[in-house]
Amino acid sequence: GLQPGDTLQLRGGTYKNRYFGFMSDSSDEDRLTACDDDQRSSGGDGKHTVLPLFLAGEPGNEIVIENYPGETVVIVGTNARMESATWRECATGTYMTSDFNVGSARTPQVWVDPVGPEDAGTRLRWNSDNSGSCSLAPGEFAYTSDRDLYIRLPDSSDPSGHEIHLTCQGGDCASHPIHADAGAEYMTVRRNPEGGRFFVKYGYYNGYVTADAHHLTFDGIDWVAGGGRDYGFCFRIHDGDYVTVKNGSCHETMAQGIGYYGGLSDVGITITNNVIENMEIYDTGRAWVDGGGIGNNLGMGIILKNCSDCVARDNIIHNTYRGGIQVNHSTVGCPSGPCDVLNTLI
Repeated sequence: GLQPGDTLQLRGGTYKNRYFGFMSDSSDEDRLTACDDDQRSSGGDGKHTVLPLFLAGEPGNEIVIENYPGETVVIVGTNARMESATWRECATGTYMTSDFNVGSARTPQVWVDPVGPEDAGTRLRWNSDNSGSCSLAPGEFAYTSDRDLYIRLPDSSDPSGHEIHLTCQGGDCASHPIHADAGAEYMTVRRNPEGGRFFVKYGYYNGYVTADAHHLTFDGIDWVAGGGRDYGFCFRIHDGDYVTVKNGSCHETMAQGIGYYGGLSDVGITITNNVIENMEIYDTGRAWVDGGGIGNNLGMGIILKNCSDCVARDNIIHNTYRGGIQVNHSTVGCPSGPCDVLNTLI
């Protein structure tokens, strides 16, 4: 395995989620096969990833993961089996498949036919009238159970001839295509300084940090098409310190762009010394544009919540659904009451 000071170079291409239904996490081999995101045999979150980060580098000897020089890497959370999905027409122009577990009932989102890695593709609108799932308007999708997904493309054609991408939280999706969990420290994921590109697409949170992972850097990554029809970010810290996201972009997100958001709204965790620097963030809050968002018109470019000694500097934020940057804290949940939001530089 990788040791402190090692560099892993990913050859150009698209790396896809291959998880299939409730695969076992009981052994090391099972967790490797299923690409388990938290590397725990029990008590984990039951979700899966494409690039799990759980190794420890050392100060001055970080573990580096990067694209091969001059080549483009694309990591996507859509299940690879989507390419061979069986679609049947259930009403004029509306097609359905039962090939996938779409996880939490409120989270799926569909994009179709991206033009190159920078493009999210055409985003379909969620139809809230699930009882009429077989009578969708062009450009809509719906679902009636954890296995029935309905879509109608803008031109009402058969999806079998198109590139379909599905995000969801749980189920057969990679909820977090890059996931830093317990044990991850002193690691860098980056665009190679010698050239090429590094994209991460189609996750509920395209990048996710939890379980006190720390001293992590994400440099030059382009985060595209993040979130479900209800919520979701390009990048989210739930529980992690000394994390830096810089020199990249974030666009087409269903809620916030980048969230340094310790814990939850009602169970806060103070996170600290995290940095967002030289990022371009735009086209956020698409869930509220489409009418499927949960909550009060979210869609900030950056949210710093329960984040102490955190920095957001030299960023370009535009075309957000709500505000550019929000700084606040949970009212309960931290050991001494509200979580800290101190010494925050914007």
